[in-house]
Amino acid sequence: MEQEIDILIQYGEADINRKLHLFLQFPDLRSGFQEIERKDLAFQTGFRCLLEEQKSVKERGDEARR
Repeated sequence: MEQEIDILIQYGEADINRKLHLFLQFPDLRSGFQEIERKDLAFQTGFRCLLEEQKSVKERGDEARR
């Protein structure tokens, strides 16, 4: 169990090539790998939405000052 957790941590910190190797090397952990990818994607999407919202608020503020 501890080894599986270490592998999942390695996957979360790995570059794309290392992720592919881990994905292929440990088929029993693929659902965990996929969960990490889903969470990363959700975080990136949420972060982008916040940046877009912040940009929009700033643009409206700049327009109101004119």
